[in-house]
Amino acid sequence: MFKLFKIMLWLAVTFAILLIIALGTGSYLAYSMIDEKPLAVPAKIPDMNASASVYKKLDLAGTLMSAFKKQKKGAAVEKAKTVELNEKEVNAVLISTLIFAQQAMAGKDGVNELRDAFFYNGAFTVMLSKNINFKTPFGSYLNLKVSFVPGIKDRHFSAEARGIRVGDLDIPVSYIKEKIDIELYNAEKSPEGQAVLDIVSELKVEKDKVTIIYSPEKLLKFMMEKGLLDGGGTIG
Repeated sequence: MFKLFKIMLWLAVTFAILLIIALGTGSYLAYSMIDEKPLAVPAKIPDMNASASVYKKLDLAGTLMSAFKKQKKGAAVEKAKTVELNEKEVNAVLISTLIFAQQAMAGKDGVNELRDAFFYNGAFTVMLSKNINFKTPFGSYLNLKVSFVPGIKDRHFSAEARGIRVGDLDIPVSYIKEKIDIELYNAEKSPEGQAVLDIVSELKVEKDKVTIIYSPEKLLKFMMEKGLLDGGGTIG
């Protein structure tokens, strides 16, 4: 889930920047797009009950240990595991990820580019503030809000854009559909994308829930190959 979130976040930022460049630097657009300050978002903490529910549903330690023991005995490992998270649970994951990402992405001036991320009414929304690093009469921040519906099926990523806002300007999603398709294709061909598609066979987003189907066997293999687990240490 975190790997997919990072890829989708990267796509959202890339789309927005390319869009801004394509639209040009006319005074009206600059006035509409550029702000004096970054987005003000109140601090959030994960819902503890929802976080506990996610931990219980995922049960990664137990799932990986079971896969490892079966693999060691030569027994068949569960080919697919389905995890269904409701809106509160998804947002608990996003808030925890957001806290980590904000620390990792903090700029030199201490302002975090990633301001907020949440799941509501069947779509994910990411809010960012990009410091353009030079002064203008209107300010020096591009405040971006991108809403989209991600998916994985048949070893392909999908991302349906629901809304794009740069400053006070709403951008028709049809303007960047071709670019989205190109970026998704590039993401699929990247090592990170290949790893996600190998492990996760389906990601389905519905109005109030997200369903993930993944392979414990392939997740175990990936983590062992990356040195994140070992037979004599963390598992077994």
